[in-house]
Amino acid sequence: MSTRSEAVLSALADGATTRAEIAEATGLELQAVSQELSILRGKGLANRTPEGWVVTGTADATDATAEPAPQKARRRKARKAKPAAQPARGAATPQVAVFGEFVVMRRADAERLLELHQALQRAGYGG
Repeated sequence: MSTRSEAVLSALADGATTRAEIAEATGLELQAVSQELSILRGKGLANRTPEGWVVTGTADATDATAEPAPQKARRRKARKAKPAAQPARGAATPQVAVFGEFVVMRRADAERLLELHQALQRAGYGG
């Protein structure tokens, strides 16, 4: 563990809860404190609560047998997951974006959707 991490953990153990208090206690800049807190959070050693930053683990938790932080485990699982099957290049998959009650799509897609809707109405499907 780095000296900066140890200093931040020490400040947290001494009762500092905000980034500013930790920076003042350690002599580090706010940006460096934020980086260290992020690293410590990823290792499961510190966490943000409504009252401020707190120590949530011990330095022993950083060994190789320690359970990874839930957030890191989710990221690792997501990276290993296979991407969803992509439609064939020639397939006509409309690109649609929804903004509140508005739907945005290419004109050609909108025209094709209207044609399909009209064909379904003629065939007696839908309203």
